[in-house]
Amino acid sequence: MNWQFTKPGTVIFEKDEPFCFVFPIKKQAVLDCTPEIHDIAEDPELARQHEAFAVSRNEFMRRFHAKDPEALRNPWLKYYFRGRHPDGAIADNHINKLRVAPPVDKRCAAPPK
Repeated sequence: MNWQFTKPGTVIFEKDEPFCFVFPIKKQAVLDCTPEIHDIAEDPELARQHEAFAVSRNEFMRRFHAKDPEALRNPWLKYYFRGRHPDGAIADNHINKLRVAPPVDKRCAAPPK
């Protein structure tokens, strides 16, 4: 997610409002990868999903810029947040909030004074 602040002011995020997702990975894991670029047409289902998203997003943005009241009330489609594709299909293995166990403190206790 990228935030662009276009003028000075205050930004307020409400309690429990998601504003970013941090996913730390070891730099070496990235360095060990070899990125590949493929033609999306090689995967017809992925191409279909991408086209459905693009059509849906373009229609939404058209309505938003035309000041459609429904589009203005809900300016985010939230497909990713909800773990769904634009056609309503559920995304496999989608996680938008990790629920991890509390950390175990392995630091040595401070010596008594």
